Amino acid sequence: MVGATGAIGRRLVQLLVERGHHVVGTTRSPQKIEELRALGVEPAQVDLLDSGAATAAVRRARPEVIVHQATALSGLASRPRFWDQSFALTNRLRVEGTDHLIAAARVAGARRLVAQSFAGWPYAHVSGPIKSEEDPLDPDPVHALRAPLAAIRHLEAAVATADDLEGVILRYGAFYGPGTSLGVGGVHFEQIRRRRLLIIEPGMGVWSFVHIDDAATATAAAIELGARGIYNIVDDDPAPVSEWLPALAAAIGAKPPLRVPRWLGRLVAGEAAVVLMTEARGASNAKAKRVLGWQPSYASWRNGFRQLLTASESGPDTLPRMRRGATLRSSHPHLKRGGTPMEISRYGIVQRPNSLPHISGAVVHGGTVYLRGVTPDPDGDITSQTRQVLERIDTLLAQAGTSKSKLLTAQVWLSDMRLFEAHNAAWNEWVDRENPPVRACVRADLVGPGLLVEIMVTAAR
Repeated sequence: MVGATGAIGRRLVQLLVERGHHVVGTTRSPQKIEELRALGVEPAQVDLLDSGAATAAVRRARPEVIVHQATALSGLASRPRFWDQSFALTNRLRVEGTDHLIAAARVAGARRLVAQSFAGWPYAHVSGPIKSEEDPLDPDPVHALRAPLAAIRHLEAAVATADDLEGVILRYGAFYGPGTSLGVGGVHFEQIRRRRLLIIEPGMGVWSFVHIDDAATATAAAIELGARGIYNIVDDDPAPVSEWLPALAAAIGAKPPLRVPRWLGRLVAGEAAVVLMTEARGASNAKAKRVLGWQPSYASWRNGFRQLLTASESGPDTLPRMRRGATLRSSHPHLKRGGTPMEISRYGIVQRPNSLPHISGAVVHGGTVYLRGVTPDPDGDITSQTRQVLERIDTLLAQAGTSKSKLLTAQVWLSDMRLFEAHNAAWNEWVDRENPPVRACVRADLVGPGLLVEIMVTAAR
């Protein structure tokens, strides 16, 4: 599994391990080795752009199937006007990286290669709104999309024409759900919540979505059953931007998105965003259902979006799963005045391997909300990590029916007290100055390489 720590990689390796597969997962980051081990995966640090290193890693693993999920798109959502720059490394992974994997697969005797592609904007923007795998790709993309589409074409052609391999190409729809940009705390999620993701008129670009868990089950089906070919991995309900974006805003309790004319959209967001908002085409999943026997558990984004506030990926470097469990009563109930038991509601109970604790993401007891320690993605400096944690706390408090103005306590852990001043600057930008909580801050060895800060809070409802 190349790209085992990405949004889909994490879900997929867990699924494969549960099904009894032995998984060797690669990552470019030495800090993520232990994360893979905790998932039950044999880790390998590999730079896919290094042909010799890629071949050596594949030869050591001697896999039956290679899965290519390597991308580098974490900055894309926050820099839409620089689409071509944001895709630069991913383009190399899809061209050079794919060629290296095919060569390595032949040396190691692998039987099947499953590779990630994309359904939606790459299709030609003509004829009907819904495209099958047989429909052509865009023959004349705008400048910002030329290099990304050329890289997709290369990947698909290389995998499809590797006669000595069973090449399976999965054109995924737009990911949403835990750990994605359209999950709680994700970049697009926060942009929609703040009305920063605009509808470029007339908003008739058609999108196909797929929940990240459904993408994982489809990929597992391709690994185990997939016949050679291309498959659209999308839900059953393609929809125009003018329909799904307001629906998503409503689902997460945000105001309706702002609308701008095409010329202003190009100026603000760039030409690629204009194409996605006004001209993109959706995709049909009929072939994946027929050949792979796959059915998405979220048949429509309409149902999936409603889950966004109650689900987020659990793990040491992301938000806890916030799917509400059953309301529990303590066996030694806390009492209100007059002797009436106070309900204890637990959210996002996370059960982990024995080396990690079983925890609740949040507990509501009477009128008090207790959040677990919240951590950022392990990238960036202390300012960016602090801001990310505080944004996630905002979201979690809103889910629990409260806000930062009702904070009672805050416990801050820093990996190095030399970060204290910069952390405080970000904290002071965020905190309600009229209603600050009681707070303590200590130095600690944080769980997870690259983490600089963790914060745990309580709040009144």
